[in-house]
Amino acid sequence: MKMKKIVILLSIASLLILPVITSAQITWKKNYGLPDRDENVYSMIITTDSNYLIAGTVMNNNFADCLFLMLDKYGDTIWAKSYGGAKADVAYCVQQTFDGGFIAGGVRDYFMDSGSGNLFGDMWIMKLDILGDTVWTKTYSGTFYSFANSIVQNIDSTYTVAGVSDNSSPNVGGDIWILKLDTCGNIINSKTYGSQIYPGFDRAESIRKTFDGNTVVVGTSSTYKIWVLKLDANCDTIWSKSIEGTYAADILQTSDSGYVVIGRTTIDGDIYKLNQIGDTDWTKKFELPNGFFSPTSIEQTADNGFVVCGTQADRIGFVKLDATGDTLWSKMYNCMQANWNDFSTSALETFDGGYIFAGTIKSAVSGYDNDISLVKTDENGIVSISKNNNINSKSIEIYPSPATINITIGVPQKAEIDIYNIEGQIIKTMMSSDNGIIINIENFSSGVYVVKAKTDKEILQGKFIKQ
Repeated sequence: MKMKKIVILLSIASLLILPVITSAQITWKKNYGLPDRDENVYSMIITTDSNYLIAGTVMNNNFADCLFLMLDKYGDTIWAKSYGGAKADVAYCVQQTFDGGFIAGGVRDYFMDSGSGNLFGDMWIMKLDILGDTVWTKTYSGTFYSFANSIVQNIDSTYTVAGVSDNSSPNVGGDIWILKLDTCGNIINSKTYGSQIYPGFDRAESIRKTFDGNTVVVGTSSTYKIWVLKLDANCDTIWSKSIEGTYAADILQTSDSGYVVIGRTTIDGDIYKLNQIGDTDWTKKFELPNGFFSPTSIEQTADNGFVVCGTQADRIGFVKLDATGDTLWSKMYNCMQANWNDFSTSALETFDGGYIFAGTIKSAVSGYDNDISLVKTDENGIVSISKNNNINSKSIEIYPSPATINITIGVPQKAEIDIYNIEGQIIKTMMSSDNGIIINIENFSSGVYVVKAKTDKEILQGKFIKQ
């Protein structure tokens, strides 16, 4: 099947709620969505140039396509790309690679057979360049339904994928499937892990690199416990531990070379601290107002504490913990209406010491389709409201246009100026003086260019044509 490519460059509808700069920390809230379409986010990373990359889905002709959305530090769209075929395609995970591009994983051609009711689909891995264009794509098939939930790049530039292979019987969950891939996506090693007692109920949720060059995987076993696997470079087991808990969400290695795992029992969210060999040091509940909290991702912060993303009834948000797992504060964001399909996926510490949170909510416009929602906060999880610091989107004076040699960009004060080409790539960045700046464009290719000038109080935008 020929892969379809849809470019949504700089056209994702963005609802700007509360964009503010407070001292050195930028705070804002934005939703991203197209009218009458569902958009969902499943993964978010901070790139090496301090931008944000989202992986998820966008609906197209009644089927989901993979969506990749690159945003700058203000939440403005740099580029957006989607990829899909005749059936549903989903990107569940993404990571930046050593070459500056990206590696993503999910499921390809996902569908339910109308006759048998069985689910089908292949694990899908995509290598993208720095602009989100495909370098290569590969699919890996089980008997019925296979998908990638998490991926890492190893020190030797190979990849290790954690997911599910439904090889035993349809629609019952499958076995944990670990793939070691070379730099072109070819299989080096393939291992499955599953229970012999209740075959078909095992799944991997997250894989992380460890300090010794190996990997650690967390998932849920067929015995309804959390399963932690430490794997070597060949994907063979170094140790395996079972933890009391019915659902696993995420794992990471901590600065003391131990591990933290988040998950939940039937009604409560939990955090587990493990030592270097996977034995449990302590377990704690998330003590939040209004009860039940279901965690989805965790990252360690610069103060050796943790930030956790999760969902609570019709609210999505995140929790800041200290190094011992005690709650310092929590922030929940009300959606339009109670809706159990609203969910959060990522909470990360940003380079300015604040946090960014990603989730899926009901659209504020239509009230029924899903939008992607991002919240950028300060170090206390607050989006500040300041009348003097609002970032307003205004037009910028650029002349002449069309131009062949020089353009003049008029700004009332010093500003950081970015020039984007039509593909959404930043081709020039500079600082202007109080009286604007003259830029030589003789070496620019012919076409339309977008200019953004960012001051400490506002964003100015415009475009020009290079003949």
